[in-house]
Amino acid sequence: MLYRVVLDIATAIIFLTRIPLAWHRLSNSAPNLSLAQWAFPIVGALIGLLVGSVTIIFLHFGLDLIPAACLGVGFGTLVTGGMHEDGLADTADGLGGGRTIEKKLEIMKDSSLGSYGTSALILTYLLRVTMLASLTSHSTIICACILTASGGRTSMVILRKISSPVSIASSASSLEPLKFKEVVLSLIICSTFFLLLGPVFVIIGLCIVSIIPMFVRWLAEKQIGGINGDILGACSQIAEISLFVVTVVWLSNA
Repeated sequence: MLYRVVLDIATAIIFLTRIPLAWHRLSNSAPNLSLAQWAFPIVGALIGLLVGSVTIIFLHFGLDLIPAACLGVGFGTLVTGGMHEDGLADTADGLGGGRTIEKKLEIMKDSSLGSYGTSALILTYLLRVTMLASLTSHSTIICACILTASGGRTSMVILRKISSPVSIASSASSLEPLKFKEVVLSLIICSTFFLLLGPVFVIIGLCIVSIIPMFVRWLAEKQIGGINGDILGACSQIAEISLFVVTVVWLSNA
């Protein structure tokens, strides 16, 4: 059982980050992402911990809040390879620039960055940096980074459960259907991180990570008929930013 847990967490790390892992030392079989998605909130929390820690380190070096937040967020992008940001940008370009489903999907597959995608990236980085810089204590920085990053990855699990891939060629269709217990487990894990801000915030946080995927599902099915990898990445970003805004407001009124 413990061995399976370790394999699933390692698989989630491989998929969600660029952290090098010697998988061959853990197993002779290939990583099975279909079984490991319950661990997404754990890996999200790890990413958030790294972002918060780097921010605090540079604060100790004497940097002001905004430069330290920029370096922390930038380090987070290095850790993840910017895959979710890329999904957000591709989604913004495709849904904003295409008139037909075929054209939208074509634009989303194009590696070039358009005006909608550029605007979305600028907005998401500005929000993350300014929100992070608005936190004044080390404990709130770590807390906010952990729970928002965990919640963002949890939203991907929910979206996969409630949605269908746009086509059999979609990256989202290569995975086996999620079991309900895996979704519940991911929500329970995510809730433990939300508890850092108290039981009331657990309810607020779970509402956010549940409503955002529902909205993204509705938008994706209306625009392109389903979800793909880019849509999943966009959902993670939207949920994470939404959680960050609510977290900062919550902490400022605590």
